[in-house]
Amino acid sequence: MPDIVKTLRQAGARGPLVLLLGFALSACSPGVSGPERARKVAALQGLVEPLTDDAGSPEPLLQKIGDAEVVLMGDATHGTREFYALRAELTRQLIEQKGFTAIALEGDWIDARQANDVLAGRSAGDALAGFAGYPSWTWRNTTVRDFMDWLSQYNATARQEGRPGVGVYGLDFNRIGSSARAVMTTLDAIDPAAAERARQRYGCVLSSSSGSDDDDTRKLEERTCQAGLADELSELSSRVAGDAGADDALFDALENARVVKEGRSYLSVQATGGASWNVRDLHMASVVNDLRTHLERRDGAPARIVVWAHSSHVGDAQATEMAQAGEISLGQVVRSRYGDRAFLVGLSTSSGTVSAASVAGGLPEVQRLRPALTESYEALFHQVGTPRFALPLRDPPAANDALSGQWLERQVGLVYLPQTERESHYVEARLAEQFDLLIHVDETHAVEPLERPDGWVP
Repeated sequence: MPDIVKTLRQAGARGPLVLLLGFALSACSPGVSGPERARKVAALQGLVEPLTDDAGSPEPLLQKIGDAEVVLMGDATHGTREFYALRAELTRQLIEQKGFTAIALEGDWIDARQANDVLAGRSAGDALAGFAGYPSWTWRNTTVRDFMDWLSQYNATARQEGRPGVGVYGLDFNRIGSSARAVMTTLDAIDPAAAERARQRYGCVLSSSSGSDDDDTRKLEERTCQAGLADELSELSSRVAGDAGADDALFDALENARVVKEGRSYLSVQATGGASWNVRDLHMASVVNDLRTHLERRDGAPARIVVWAHSSHVGDAQATEMAQAGEISLGQVVRSRYGDRAFLVGLSTSSGTVSAASVAGGLPEVQRLRPALTESYEALFHQVGTPRFALPLRDPPAANDALSGQWLERQVGLVYLPQTERESHYVEARLAEQFDLLIHVDETHAVEPLERPDGWVP
């Protein structure tokens, strides 16, 4: 694997996925002749449904989502304003018209807990304050802030009327130490003996080093550490299963224990060059499943959840070259588990600006997207000539014909590298199988961070 691929893959360990990179770019889709391309464009022009405003005209989109209980909304970049606005407005409609009560973000569990406390009226202040660490602009931006303001008002009214409010939860597991301390704090209040067992098991996580230079000894220590983390997760799982009251604090401890166990596994697998991507997406799928179970027990009603994450997580990996590398995705697992009760939404753009760093771990800056590559879906959608549209994919015959073959799909994470556009930001995909609905905004704009770096030029 080229050094740049290794570097960018490893950078994903510190936050949402930096980039999803191609493993078979030498075998990219063959060129399509002019007449054949024109036929595909004409077919798409008959299939797409124009969207007329920034919110994306959610009413017809709700009809396509139907009775789905888990709606996953992707984004082709982590820094596009229209993607956040579309997800926010569609989520608002799902909450108001279809009774959705949870939003799961591609952010850390413990960071989202602060937002949940504010939204539930348990504390005051900035609901997004927990997301102040890197990469803060993915959630601490003006579009998400405005949505959180609306959600806070919605929840306040719901409390007055005795209705369930909407919670915000994190799917990720980067803050292992903070989650370990949160588990111990919760157990200190309800079961000091259990808290002491957690302290012993989490010692290997909270200490700064293994204490040994011998490789075999370190491996043994790591196996012992992970066994203890698994024991703690199992103990809390049993405790939550036996909790007739479905206590939120106890459930929070369980998910923090899952963060510790699976976050440590991710780092261990990554260090040995294994399939760390799969550890992360399986963790996200477990959080979604746990959340549904908990909310249904607590509220006595079917739980409906919206997921906001990158399209590389939301889409079905079986329809992309990820499958060739043995990688799975959150969307794939959720779709296999819930069938038609899951609905996968992708978002794409052809051109515009994006908030992204130039190096892994760097500050965001406004960058201009290069025009979509000719052999990409984005270039094909640009030729459709409709500025904003929805493309239904769940009833696939016509869409499959129009989108036949394997084309390139652009995916930008925290970093944008226009100088290596094709190698760094495109994967091969079969879009009609990857999502249930695709929303395309031809020209988009950079999301605006709440804290602008020095030299920020919108």
